[in-house]
Amino acid sequence: MSIYPNAKEFRNLNGARHDYRFQHELSLWPDLVPNGKYIVRANEYWMLSDLLDIIQPADREYYSAPLTLEIALSQNTPKPFAKNLSQNHIYYNDEKSDIELTRYAAWALVKEIGKKTPTTFFQEYFLNPKQPIEYISKKVNQTERLVLRAQSKELTKQLDGIFYSLGAAPRHFAEFNHQKMGWLFYGKTKQDLVKTYQLLPNIANPKPKILADPSRVNLQDYMNVRLLSAYIDAMKKIIEQWDENPNQHNYEYLSNITYNAIKSLCIDFSCHDTSTLGNLSRFGVKTIEHWQKERETDFAKNYINKRIR
Repeated sequence: MSIYPNAKEFRNLNGARHDYRFQHELSLWPDLVPNGKYIVRANEYWMLSDLLDIIQPADREYYSAPLTLEIALSQNTPKPFAKNLSQNHIYYNDEKSDIELTRYAAWALVKEIGKKTPTTFFQEYFLNPKQPIEYISKKVNQTERLVLRAQSKELTKQLDGIFYSLGAAPRHFAEFNHQKMGWLFYGKTKQDLVKTYQLLPNIANPKPKILADPSRVNLQDYMNVRLLSAYIDAMKKIIEQWDENPNQHNYEYLSNITYNAIKSLCIDFSCHDTSTLGNLSRFGVKTIEHWQKERETDFAKNYINKRIR
């Protein structure tokens, strides 16, 4: 059985979801049931207290304030639907001293919380109604990998700039990067990784105009979240140590701190399996941001008129 990240949060969110409310009095939409109560068939909703218990933001009081909820709705609603937005997504339940939120309001709130605390999984949960954990995890994983890859590329540029400041020959730069990946993957060359983990399946079975040169493969396009996070931590440590010791700016020092930073990660990346992750080289953060806006627009289109009855 596969274990997915955020599986506990997924179960808790499903468990906190309500599909209807019991009413003891006559309502405009009554359905008589044998026990004598009236059921108002309503859109699904989540109690604010349950939602905050699951997400655990730093400032519960702030995110529980009615004004904050209204701001979350207005600021996170796609512009084409702003004029259709109403406060019917928020119901102040006096009996329970709590607040009920529609799926749309819950999504807007977790997106607002995401400005201070990572909420990628929670946003995906609400954006993908009744989808299984496998589907949501795949969406989250791709987004996180792209964001981390962008960070690693920026740090790589800084590290490249440090190396070039030493005035070393281009071949030394190639050797440095070869060593860096070798230390990370315990001596495996880039070509070994490409072949062993089938990073480029078309290398074994060449296809016209598709065959890629293994020497030009960017391994960051194939790294998983754990590997990218650790690699970023290592590069940050290298740059910090370099900046803190201006009297030791030479290739030998750069090589030593790089070796120590990578070895201190204590993760066996030689067993890193990338065969099921896919190649990110065709995608960028801008692409994902564009897709995200399209998905949020579709979501608003379907849920902007939902309300709690």
